[in-house]
Amino acid sequence: MKISFRHFICLYSPINRAIQTNEDQMKENIIEHLNPNILMNRKDAAEFLGVAESTLAYWKCVGRYNLKYVKIGRLVKYRIRDLEDFIEKGLNFNNNRTL
Repeated sequence: MKISFRHFICLYSPINRAIQTNEDQMKENIIEHLNPNILMNRKDAAEFLGVAESTLAYWKCVGRYNLKYVKIGRLVKYRIRDLEDFIEKGLNFNNNRTL
């Protein structure tokens, strides 16, 4: 059976979304059960926050945000609980803001 590219994309998209949703739920379940004191390297911390690794390095270098980190020799590590606190502090609950 031969199908067009457009038809393939229409079939593939819902499957891809379902796989992505399942992966996201699995990640959330794993994160909930992690020890909050576990140290992550910059790559994993950046993925956890949804930013580029270079962005995280830049934030640390210029002190842009108050994101806690741990120095172990020349390595920079981030605790899961500090990353979660950073996310919580970044939440904006003022939805009625006028411009």
